[in-house]
Amino acid sequence: MNSGLSLTVSQKVAYSNGNFAINLMAQTFATYAVFFYVDVLGVRPGWISLAMFIHGIFNAFMNPIFGYISDRTHSRWGRRLPYIVMGILPLAAAFTMIWVPLVQGANLFWYFLITVLLYDIFFVVVVLNWTSLFPEMFTTLTERSFVSAWRQMFGLIGMILGVAIPPLLYTSIGWSRMGILFGLLILLSFIFSLYGSKENPNLSFTSPSFLEALRYTFVNK
Repeated sequence: MNSGLSLTVSQKVAYSNGNFAINLMAQTFATYAVFFYVDVLGVRPGWISLAMFIHGIFNAFMNPIFGYISDRTHSRWGRRLPYIVMGILPLAAAFTMIWVPLVQGANLFWYFLITVLLYDIFFVVVVLNWTSLFPEMFTTLTERSFVSAWRQMFGLIGMILGVAIPPLLYTSIGWSRMGILFGLLILLSFIFSLYGSKENPNLSFTSPSFLEALRYTFVNK
């Protein structure tokens, strides 16, 4: 029996649009963050390597922790949507602040580390819950195939913009304005995706324990 939701085509497309913001953030950060802090701001490569190492370890633990919390959330607005709604603004802000350094010199290491960890937290909170909505909202192969195609298209656009556009922007308007522009695009993309993001009240769900979730995370790394 189909226990999914009855959504319009526009709502399915709107939900899929969230993948644009996700890939725009991920590709821009992965491609340019280290370059910006080492080559442009002059932070020692060893310090940025340390910060990125901490970022990787921190991120590995955030997924099972917030997944465990989300799975056990019970509210009038559902399990996933409250975290998405509350997280998109601080996520866009944290991403923006990576490109708008407010300090100089040796303090740049700590600024980079703190802003990246904040970005990590809100990225996991929003993206984990947004991704979890997909199998809960769409239960038929036809729906999942349709939405997956749109997600891939928006994701590809985000990836291309995240890699190709920054050099055009930071050479013309500067890194800070580029960060602000991308932050606004990310925020608008997620706000639009909320139009098609719905909780499924018909869903029956059994959540794994925290240790099971942690083990699954590291086995699949």
